[in-house]
Amino acid sequence: MIIQVQPLIGNKEYEYVKDALDRSWLSEGKYTQMLCEKIQQITDAKYVLPVPNCTLGLFLCLKSLDLPANSEVIVTDFTFFASASTIVSAGLKPVFVDVCKDTFQIDINKIEEKITKNTKAIMPVHVYGHGSDINEVMKIAKKHNLKVIEDAAQVLGVSYCTHGSSDGNCCGDTSKMKHLGMFGDFGVFSLYADKTVTMGEGGIIITNSKSSYEKLQLLRNQGRLNSGTFIHDAIGMNFRITDLQAAVGCAQVDTLSDIKLQRNETYKKYLESLSSIDEISFMKVSAQSEFIPFRFPIMVNDIDDVMKSLEEKGIQTRRFFYPMSMQPPLKKFSSSFNKISNRLYEKGVCLPIHADISADDIDLIAKTLKDHYKK
Repeated sequence: MIIQVQPLIGNKEYEYVKDALDRSWLSEGKYTQMLCEKIQQITDAKYVLPVPNCTLGLFLCLKSLDLPANSEVIVTDFTFFASASTIVSAGLKPVFVDVCKDTFQIDINKIEEKITKNTKAIMPVHVYGHGSDINEVMKIAKKHNLKVIEDAAQVLGVSYCTHGSSDGNCCGDTSKMKHLGMFGDFGVFSLYADKTVTMGEGGIIITNSKSSYEKLQLLRNQGRLNSGTFIHDAIGMNFRITDLQAAVGCAQVDTLSDIKLQRNETYKKYLESLSSIDEISFMKVSAQSEFIPFRFPIMVNDIDDVMKSLEEKGIQTRRFFYPMSMQPPLKKFSSSFNKISNRLYEKGVCLPIHADISADDIDLIAKTLKDHYKK
């Protein structure tokens, strides 16, 4: 079976976890601090907060804004459920915007038509390993005085050009690259099992605002800026992690550059192997963004038959995201039909791209698809 998700676990993970156990300090400690420092080095963020998962990270960011009940938050329709469910859980209203047919990122041209007097924030989601048009998102946010929470779950290690050229490409100046998650008021990454680096479950919040950091710290740490005191300055909850999780995360982050190289090589191999199949179309990667592939997404017109052919050969598949506006508990928040998001779900199949995918595996996948279309 060629499976969809396979974390890359090496000797360093065992070494770090053993050291954490030997220290008998299992709550946040040495490795949690080390993880935060490593994320700071990667992103250049002033403040880093680990959380149990990306979902809670997004929720905390929204709660920290103290927005009036039922304030509206713009979010892409093509994303994982947590992007929208956190908005609802925070007592706010999600407003869904369709995406671009090529990049699958939020359609900049459709954001402003959804903004009302109740709109208070935008949550751009950087899907499938590359960035949305975050420069334009920030221009819109500034124009309308909106907060920005970047759902950067799938893009740890990915930077974006702050000064694109007139043709939409990166300006080519590496000093103009900024890590995704650093453009808005907050950025939130996922360290779930299928992400570029993982600690099983986990998330990371980054911000450059000291006041935002302190508000988040109060919310995640029982209303205290620091553990060890029994004087609580605010109402908060326990959204901390363990040092065992952080130990795995530290070892994983150390392999990020290798994973980035491997995934891009695998992506290139997929393109070379499948480009001759006319019935398949591919995602276009933003020219201003770096890229760490999350999956290998393809578009086909006969999705059920394609998935059946692949599964019969032991190749595990996944469909694209089901549109948020069509989700049963979220339909009440939507009054429009988002054509591209629906089209992506109807035609999109994800192929695996983790470290254990070999050239032989890709050859088998390509052969299966070629044979399928010869029928």
